[in-house]
Amino acid sequence: MTETHLDPHNIDLHYHAGQERQIGATLDGYLEHAVVTGRKVVGLTDHLEFYIGQPPSNRKPMFTYEQCVAGLLRYRQDVEEARGRYPGLRILFGPETHANPRIDLRQMPQEVVDVSDYFHSSLPFDDTSPEATTAARLQRLRDVAALRERTGKPAFICHPFRESVNWRLVKHPIADWVTALPSRPDCDFPEELISRFFGFDVRAVARACGELGLPIEINGGTDFRIRALNLPAPLQLLWAAYRFFRDEGAGFVPGSDQHAYRAADPTRREGRYIPWEPFDFLGVTVDRMPLVTNLLGGK
Repeated sequence: MTETHLDPHNIDLHYHAGQERQIGATLDGYLEHAVVTGRKVVGLTDHLEFYIGQPPSNRKPMFTYEQCVAGLLRYRQDVEEARGRYPGLRILFGPETHANPRIDLRQMPQEVVDVSDYFHSSLPFDDTSPEATTAARLQRLRDVAALRERTGKPAFICHPFRESVNWRLVKHPIADWVTALPSRPDCDFPEELISRFFGFDVRAVARACGELGLPIEINGGTDFRIRALNLPAPLQLLWAAYRFFRDEGAGFVPGSDQHAYRAADPTRREGRYIPWEPFDFLGVTVDRMPLVTNLLGGK
């Protein structure tokens, strides 16, 4: 890939094309979709829980690779072989880990470390109390930072608000007070309201990310879930929360969290996207994303 100008929507470090590949689709199909949708840097990923852990996640009919380290290495080999077919696309490889105890980050197999450009991890959510969620998230941040230090591989936090959005909007009834929230185009919500909506101390987690040097992902899947429910205030609350992270010195990473690029009708294209508007709102350009510039060799 030759050096070129990059905007946030040109970079996608959360692009699934492994075990959950659509039936009948190929890795080349995913990469061709990346190219025609404006991606110039793509980080192919998969859930490590589909390959290793105690035990690996239950096999699904569409799984492409063996559920073991050898299966992940085969996926990585397919990625390597594809690179030469897409000279205009920078292809990276970064496994994802869920915030569950199935995988011990302290015992990441060296074979996995060796073939990874970076790692990303989600954060736990405990609906018993905001305090429990905050404490669990702070511990997970320390664990991810320790993984980065042990392996020498960059790491970021993926979809840090997804579980909160699922809890508030998707998997439970939407509370009347949420529906009634007024729109605030400047996203100037009280800090207490932001933490109440997301179910944890957003400022404390943002501060820890800044102190530990862990960027968070601006995630297309989370953005999509909110937009699909027609309420402007929750999306503005999300942007307000991102602003906490910026102000506390945490960085950002673009990621769509795309799993599928074809609709049920194979003649129709679909997919997830990089939410570029939050980057504009935050004033964050690609040259202000240290993890990204590091992966691209400082360019």
